[in-house]
Amino acid sequence: MKSSQVFCLGLVSAALFVGCAKKSNEVESGEASTLIPAPVVTTPASLTINSAVNAQTIAGTCNDGYDVVLSGDVDASEVTGGSLSVACSGDAFSFVVTKTAAGSYLVYVRQVSASGFLSDAVTIDWTHL
Repeated sequence: MKSSQVFCLGLVSAALFVGCAKKSNEVESGEASTLIPAPVVTTPASLTINSAVNAQTIAGTCNDGYDVVLSGDVDASEVTGGSLSVACSGDAFSFVVTKTAAGSYLVYVRQVSASGFLSDAVTIDWTHL
């Protein structure tokens, strides 16, 4: 029997709760378990960004049927469309994140199953100059 912990992605504001997911990245299907694959980030080309550009596109490939979620040093108000989660569509995802203040930011990109299981994170290390 598997035990699961709950992982909360964040409280954006008192009125907007982003959500929680189970901490394990394994999904049970009958007797077999499969891992939720991490999304593949293709944009930016490097997972380390050193740039004075305010808006950065975070995009890549994912598995249809999963959602792709952002967490870390990012708020929904900084994402075009105002959401930290998008459904994988056509095996692709895309976010535009805008930061106006200089600083160092870690942004985590994960897939989440309908059951709430998370993949391992892909980490983007963004230094906004």
